Amino acid sequence: MEKLARLAGARFVLRELEHPRSARRGSRLDLRMKWANVGVGKLHRPYVLRFFLLDAAQKSAMSTDAKADLRDWLPGEHRLGATLDLPATLKSGDYTLAAAMINPVDPSRPFRLATDLPEKDGRYAISTVRID
Repeated sequence: MEKLARLAGARFVLRELEHPRSARRGSRLDLRMKWANVGVGKLHRPYVLRFFLLDAAQKSAMSTDAKADLRDWLPGEHRLGATLDLPATLKSGDYTLAAAMINPVDPSRPFRLATDLPEKDGRYAISTVRID
């Protein structure tokens, strides 16, 4: 019963992520991903997949939303591309790339991912990138 309870509903896992190790301010950072819904259901609310660049203090330097309707992600794998338009005013340095599934009606209640990645405030640290 415990195993079935863990699988009930939608459960999202980031299987693959590709992006350049560095990017220039004022340019774009392209992300290519493979996500999997390893649960047995789908989302019924319109959650938004949001990506963040976090500075050394883990504060959000910028964020962008993926153009995907997560309610369409039935069990199985899903490929997704996203682009972060990096502001020219962004400070140079190393940033943590983080992701969160945000409930637009109640942002304080993000969807929890099925992962062991470090999480804080519903944001999961998924990679690092150097901004020059």
